[in-house]
Amino acid sequence: MPRNVRNFWLTLDVDGKKTNVATGPRSRDGGFYLTILVREDGGICDNAVIVEGKVLSDGHLAVMASLRNSPDHTTLLTTKR
Repeated sequence: MPRNVRNFWLTLDVDGKKTNVATGPRSRDGGFYLTILVREDGGICDNAVIVEGKVLSDGHLAVMASLRNSPDHTTLLTTKR
C-alpha cells in the first residue's frame, strides 16, 4: 500500500511483466480515464470497458464504469475525500 495516496491510486499487474505499474493523478482535483481494448474476430474492440475516476462538483470522489454495449456509466463507488 502506498504511503501517499491522492484521490485515486491505480496498480496494474499484468501476467508476464516483471514489474507492476502504480500511479495516481498529480493534482488535488485530478482523476483518471482507463480504456481496456480486447481482441475481437481478428480485429480490436477499442472500448470494451471504460473506467473513470473523477471529483464530483460536490467534492465527492466517484469511480464509474461502462461496458461496450452500454452507453451509460454505472457508478461503482462514491466516497468523501
